[in-house]
Amino acid sequence: MSNFESPLQSPTNDGRALNWVLDHVTTHEETYGDIYPARLPLRTIFTLNCQTGASSPNTFRGELMKLLSDLPAQPCTLPPIFLTSFIKKCFPADFTSVDFDQALTALDYLRDLDMRRKNEVEKATKAKGQHDTKIKQMQNRLQKLDLLYAKALVGIRRFTLIHELSAPKFSRVQCSALLNTLYPLEEEDINLHLTAPQLSKQRQALWGYIIGVQQNGPGILDGVKGYNGGWKQISEVIYAYCKLSLELIQKAEDLTRPISYGSFQSDVSIEEPQSPRISTKRRDSDSRSSEGEFEGNGGRRSTLDKLVRGLQLAQRFRKKSTNKLGNSEWNSSKGKLYQSEFNSSQKGLAAQEWQQREEVSMFA
Repeated sequence: MSNFESPLQSPTNDGRALNWVLDHVTTHEETYGDIYPARLPLRTIFTLNCQTGASSPNTFRGELMKLLSDLPAQPCTLPPIFLTSFIKKCFPADFTSVDFDQALTALDYLRDLDMRRKNEVEKATKAKGQHDTKIKQMQNRLQKLDLLYAKALVGIRRFTLIHELSAPKFSRVQCSALLNTLYPLEEEDINLHLTAPQLSKQRQALWGYIIGVQQNGPGILDGVKGYNGGWKQISEVIYAYCKLSLELIQKAEDLTRPISYGSFQSDVSIEEPQSPRISTKRRDSDSRSSEGEFEGNGGRRSTLDKLVRGLQLAQRFRKKSTNKLGNSEWNSSKGKLYQSEFNSSQKGLAAQEWQQREEVSMFA
């Protein structure tokens, strides 16, 4: 017998969560590659880390499948303006007003914002090319933003754990679970300023905080809270990072977005000659409109314009000639009819007068 339960006997809705996970991975396979690595929400990871102390492998697998089944079926991306607003609202300058209950969610949003700015710059680079002046300026800003992101991430992680260590009721299990959530074992490089060895050293330092508070109480954290400018300095870095990231994303989107000819954002001048157009307007013979409305390219007609103009003139000439021919035939026929009627009546009247004259002469 296997030590693991079968999917149909697992406490995850009769194993349906396993089918959901398999379907999700196969459907969105591109999100589980090296470029866009998939990652569970930090709050979900923290919940799992809190339950691993006294749970069996079967129970852990069941809880994991349950949490995965509760996640959205379709991956979604929140707007950058929402991400920055949530992060700044969660981490104000006043330390007493910081919402550390939403710190894990804010860290997820901070990571999403970092991935979003990198992806937008990559799209803009493909659209404009690496040698474009604006792209080079954006690449220089990326280096500054990487440094700000490293400072903001380290500061949020440290003060989130300090807040948990400062709780009235100390719990080593909760603090250890939070440390494993913020600094997972064997974490890979985040950027050039946060390499794997540096992250490992930071994890060891925070683990020393947990041991120190357990032995000596939370009073030892007073000196740590004011280190290197304290929380106020971290909050300023967070605000600066959010502002610059949002500006960079908007500029990258403007470069990537296709712009119509002659628009306000187009580099093409509106005064440049436009492409030739074919006019469908009709002009009478007595029209005084200029030839320019049927022409393009500075008054020169294209071959298609000449053909259309010639067909229009031929059609009008054919109509006029048909009308003239019809009028002439009708007038001639009408004249002949009147002439024939007049001649016959005139001949009859003359015959009557001649006969009367003969009768008068006979009786005279």
